[in-house]
Amino acid sequence: MTIACLSPLRRAVRVLSLVLCAFAFAACEKDMFSFDPDFSVNLFRPGKKWPDEKKFTPAEREVYARYGRPDHFRAWWDPSGTVKQRIEILPRLKEVQKGKNLPPYSWIYLRQGVEVLFAGHSYEEQPLTDQIRILTRYGDPEDSKTLEGGVTQWMYFGAGKLFKFARGRVIEEREFPAMGNYIKP
Repeated sequence: MTIACLSPLRRAVRVLSLVLCAFAFAACEKDMFSFDPDFSVNLFRPGKKWPDEKKFTPAEREVYARYGRPDHFRAWWDPSGTVKQRIEILPRLKEVQKGKNLPPYSWIYLRQGVEVLFAGHSYEEQPLTDQIRILTRYGDPEDSKTLEGGVTQWMYFGAGKLFKFARGRVIEEREFPAMGNYIKP
């Protein structure tokens, strides 16, 4: 479920929680997270020094005990959790790469097909969308468009893939001749 599908009160509580999480992680250590902006500015991985269980909230401790180390973290650059292009967040990217001023983020578990969103001292599990699974496999799209009817189109020129999504689910997938290395915007 995306934030847009929530009631106005739940949406406000989720947004407030995400903002509070951003402040809580503003002073984290550099090696706690591993960033690869050539792959994605929307995903990052646990670093060499992750986890620092002393800094976990009770909810994070419970999720870590249940599922272990997440495969990825997903950055929530805005309250809707929309996947952003590098050019949109460029001014913040250098600070984030140093482990400072991290945006709120969720924990992604690929095998279990779960994304865990933390809100204060609680958490919510939601099934991984096709869009997030593709993001973890191919990284940020090399081209992204919003089409009519709320459909989103992602192109991966280097992989020769085109995906169209509606509400996070793949509604169309096409292959075309890959164009080699392509620099992401």
